[in-house]
Amino acid sequence: MSELHDILWSVCRKLPSDFEPYGERDRENREGAESCADCSSGCIHFRPLAGEVGMDWGVCANPKSPRAGLLTFEHQGCPEFTALDAAPEVGAEGTEKVKETKAQDTEADEELAEDEPPLRKLKIVEYELTDALQNAQEFDGETIRTYLDSESGEVLQIHSEWEDYEELSDRIDEEPDRYHQIEPLLSHESFQIMEDFAESLPASSWKSRLIDALSRNKPFRRFRDAVHADLKLRDQWFAFQREALKAHARNWLTSLGIEPQFTRAVGTE
Repeated sequence: MSELHDILWSVCRKLPSDFEPYGERDRENREGAESCADCSSGCIHFRPLAGEVGMDWGVCANPKSPRAGLLTFEHQGCPEFTALDAAPEVGAEGTEKVKETKAQDTEADEELAEDEPPLRKLKIVEYELTDALQNAQEFDGETIRTYLDSESGEVLQIHSEWEDYEELSDRIDEEPDRYHQIEPLLSHESFQIMEDFAESLPASSWKSRLIDALSRNKPFRRFRDAVHADLKLRDQWFAFQREALKAHARNWLTSLGIEPQFTRAVGTE
């Protein structure tokens, strides 16, 4: 990982608008909290790279940013930071509501499990599906739609500005039972994963900090800030999140009559 990081850093452009020591912006000389935030603080425009390298690296999708379209290390930052505030404000009552909804979903799944036909096995590249579940991606101000080919296991992305748009649109329209749109997790589902992670930790100051972050305004941003403050905790979170997304993917695929055989890359076991 460190070798790949060094390679990416050697080709990454550094701009004066980046925070020091990468650029010339002083992170401490600020008027408000958001003016010192970088991509790691939960910028809605930061698109992580696929795989493990996405823990630190991504591409800026904000056309107003000086880093628009550029390979970016998550701590370089820019003046156009936009916080991810999609999650509702959640207090004790909201937390109980999430738990109640989860319990109802579990009961419904158990009822549907009876008398179901055998599942059809299908190879799917794990990160392609889980990345699509994790967040919606945008290009040129338009959301990229993602579909699963339930026969080949291929994950397709479609955008009106791309060359294959007409071809993919026709394929999807002609066989709607074959192609299934992959919808990103809802805010309460993503919140539940964060809450489950916090609760899974042994009693410690980090557990208290995460629980406190989730009980305040802007819980997504506060949680991300807390997790990234400690490398070991961050690694634990990414591992936990990966398994949670896989579990969500399995549930969705089961509803389609599919038993996934996840692979790390195309053509691998």
